[in-house]
Amino acid sequence: MKKRLLAGLLCLTLLPVTGCSKAKPADVAEKPAEVVEETTAEEPETEDKTQIPQILLTEQQLHVSYAQHEDTAATGLWVTASLDGDSAALYPELEQSLSAYANEIATGEMGSFLELREDTLAYEESGEDITYFQGSTENRVSVYRNDGAVLSLLENRYYYSPGAAHGFYDVSGACFDVATGARLELSDVWKGSTEELIPILAERLQTAYPDAEFFSEDLEGDIATIVNSFEFAGWYVGEDSLDFYFGPYSLAAYAAGSFEVQLPYADYSEKLNEAYFQPTEGYHMVASNLYATCSDFDVDGDGTQDSVQTLPRYEDDAQDVSMTDGATITAGDETLEVDLNAEEIHPYYIYDGDGHLYIYLVTDGKTTNNVIAVCEYNGKNLRYVDTFQGTLAEMGIEKTTENLKDLPEDVGITTKCWYAFTNPGSFYLQQRINPLSTADGRMEYTIGNDGMPKAVSQQYAVVVPFTLTSLVDIEAELVDDGSTMTLPAGSTIEITASDAATYVEGTIEDGRTVRIACDLSWPQTVAQQNAEDVFEGIYYDE
Repeated sequence: MKKRLLAGLLCLTLLPVTGCSKAKPADVAEKPAEVVEETTAEEPETEDKTQIPQILLTEQQLHVSYAQHEDTAATGLWVTASLDGDSAALYPELEQSLSAYANEIATGEMGSFLELREDTLAYEESGEDITYFQGSTENRVSVYRNDGAVLSLLENRYYYSPGAAHGFYDVSGACFDVATGARLELSDVWKGSTEELIPILAERLQTAYPDAEFFSEDLEGDIATIVNSFEFAGWYVGEDSLDFYFGPYSLAAYAAGSFEVQLPYADYSEKLNEAYFQPTEGYHMVASNLYATCSDFDVDGDGTQDSVQTLPRYEDDAQDVSMTDGATITAGDETLEVDLNAEEIHPYYIYDGDGHLYIYLVTDGKTTNNVIAVCEYNGKNLRYVDTFQGTLAEMGIEKTTENLKDLPEDVGITTKCWYAFTNPGSFYLQQRINPLSTADGRMEYTIGNDGMPKAVSQQYAVVVPFTLTSLVDIEAELVDDGSTMTLPAGSTIEITASDAATYVEGTIEDGRTVRIACDLSWPQTVAQQNAEDVFEGIYYDE
């Protein structure tokens, strides 16, 4: 199974329908019906390290543009991982390890990018037409396992040198003990010797690829050379197995591709460290790889693994295969067709450890029509549950590394960061809420008993804050102490939060946070006046 999951790393991207509305803001989110009560003063605050760390994925891009071309002559991209603020405070050692890991990736990608830049400049100086010789380097980090015990990250790298016959791709793992923050070595997970491991891997490779005539007669020797290498990183800890990846050229010719095998804990319990293979309580399996299409689960606990697969579905005779009209889910002997009009669909499999597997089909794209379709499989029946308006949240923050300061001046840099869906107990969704202007709101959710997202709080954080200027005097409440004040005409307020129904919050000129009562149904009003007569700067997408 998981070899199909890794193959999915290189494939599933279904790309989005854009749309907006004139005058009336589209798809105003309803106020969440279910709210978790805030902790009372009597309840002592404790550091509960059983919670699953919330992961942030940070995308960083580099590019060089030359005056002779409109096209970018060399590009680079890497995606790294870090923890959100709450998790970083709870797991400081893990955050420190992730920071070191991110800098390690940055150093490698910077080196690759500068090599590509040098090669591209060489082509340019030679007078060659480099239109078809543009190099690129790409490194995407995705979350393979995150359950409060182990954080396993997969680094999926692609490199193409200008003028090369083909690019090169590879997958490597980075695994961390969540409690200690330590980056795991293979010897931390595999308790046996390397000499014992090599024939096991050879046997499982030959079983997984029975028709593989491309393996050499000395397969064990080839594996030993790779596994004993100081830089060997082609392993990672899954939920119930230790998984290995051997990239192109490692065991066979490039045309033979890559190879993946798993050592299940059930088969090698005496050799695998049980501390990393004991199921945790509650939601203990999240196949959250950004490009995961398939995974295996023993949902009903009968000892049989069911393969669950999600694939895009295209319209008959569709000319534009970047568009999809939905997805087909196959679980065990069941098949379910789900209609979704989207460009990108990412499936996530969330197992609660008690007979319920929820399949979240998350659509993505810069559109107000993003939704999450929720389906459930109980080991026998596969059914559609409901649809939630929204998508995984992006964060309006920037993360950079010290390495960026050494880039040449003509290199452009862009960065962005978003939450990864790795913790079903705490994740962030983004919805169109239109708090006196077109804007998206981000709120924390958990998974409810019915499998649907359940709001943890009542208030949305505005993803991209915006500033309004008052045209009249306005009554406002100071958030810190609940007192009231009058904001005189001409005051500016940066809108940062809202419940999407009865108020907006924001920062005024002196840095204090105020709450302004309003009616965010259509037409929107403030103090029973049309909102556009009260504030200057209100803008709704057409």
